Amino acid sequence: MSNQQGVRGTRSSWARGLMVGAFGLFGAGACGPAQDEFPPEALEAPTQQAAALMEGHVLPLSFAATLHNTSRNGADECLIMGGNGQSEFPSRYNWDVGANGHCGMSNPADVISNHQAIWRFISLGGNKYVITNKSQNGTEECLIMSGNGQATHPSRYLWGSGPNGFCGMASVAELLANKQAVWTLNPLGDNKYTITNASRNGTEECLIMSGNGQDTSPSRHLWGSGQNGFCGLSSAAELLANKQAVWRVHVRHTPSQYIITNASRNGTEECLIMGGNGQSEFPSRYNWDVGANGSCGLANAAEVVANKQAAWTLKPLGNGKYAITNASRNGTEECLIMGGNGQSEFPSRYLWGGGANGYCGTPSLAELANTAQAAWTLQPLGNSKYVITNASRNGTEECLIMSGNGQAEFPSRHLWDGGANGFCGMASVDELLANKQAVWTLTGIP
Repeated sequence: MSNQQGVRGTRSSWARGLMVGAFGLFGAGACGPAQDEFPPEALEAPTQQAAALMEGHVLPLSFAATLHNTSRNGADECLIMGGNGQSEFPSRYNWDVGANGHCGMSNPADVISNHQAIWRFISLGGNKYVITNKSQNGTEECLIMSGNGQATHPSRYLWGSGPNGFCGMASVAELLANKQAVWTLNPLGDNKYTITNASRNGTEECLIMSGNGQDTSPSRHLWGSGQNGFCGLSSAAELLANKQAVWRVHVRHTPSQYIITNASRNGTEECLIMGGNGQSEFPSRYNWDVGANGSCGLANAAEVVANKQAAWTLKPLGNGKYAITNASRNGTEECLIMGGNGQSEFPSRYLWGGGANGYCGTPSLAELANTAQAAWTLQPLGNSKYVITNASRNGTEECLIMSGNGQAEFPSRHLWDGGANGFCGMASVDELLANKQAVWTLTGIP
């Protein structure tokens, strides 16, 4: 590893900005246009890549899915917004073909273009998500428990600021504190989950089809044992057999790779790449000839993928942690790690003894998740922006930043004076966003 030293970042005097913008589900953000519809290659369900991402019962950073429940009569029914998307509450339904895995439609493309059964999930960190649906008017509206969390059935809503990425609230922090639009997904295996919400009384209550599975719309409930991880039933086996609180999450699409950018050098979003035709030891920022065009200065996203230097793959490890890989050196996906047992100054690519086995060369997904050097935590800031942290140096989550007031050549880890306070040691999320050094934009490549 190189011993080259980089200047640590200092707080800049840039004006503090407000957190506004939309979550980048499939490509929204400063680096490129939003992918509002699904590309043709996404219209198989589940895609091979999406299925692989769900290995170990961990879900991608963002994805679109159909939700299935079998408690009414044993048939696999989709949760939809009926009435051509105009219904107030979601309900279960299969179109003419019946329980065929595509909500009764003839193929996955029809499910996706119809919108009524498509739910978009955007991570809030860990296993918490915002869930949206756009079938009412073309706008992604958040699924919430209205009436200050007291409503019986979930419905769609945006608060005063409209579709700003926070369900109309001012920030991710306000959204999390409010709880009405925050849903927790708890894995049961075989792509099945309980979905809970804590806005009624602070207790995570399960979204179920009550009335022994016969109710029209879902509601929240805990059986007699309360909040025990099984919706109040005695065990996971009883929960699965009961079916009312069991939702199969059928991932329809998730970005296969991401462009990662940072704007702290000169205000322009520059792509994180492996330079030197993919042979450089450390990642750096660069835009090719066209400049900041959403494709790192290359002609289009397809060229970014073919070039490989700026194409990054995220493998979810659970609890908001990801392995980040790049294949530009020799065509093999190598993991971005903090070398030297976590003590290296700059991140580099590496595979342990098992080689390119999908786990960075470690024996299993579980071991990879416990390997701090390759585990990166993504903390959402909205507008496709994230803080990226790593805890391998001393057990403290340190932020990946472009130091030297954004002028450093290579990214490194740092916490400002406030330490590990959730803002990289800065006083507030507003200050963090304005400073830019620790703010990374992730844009999905379909």
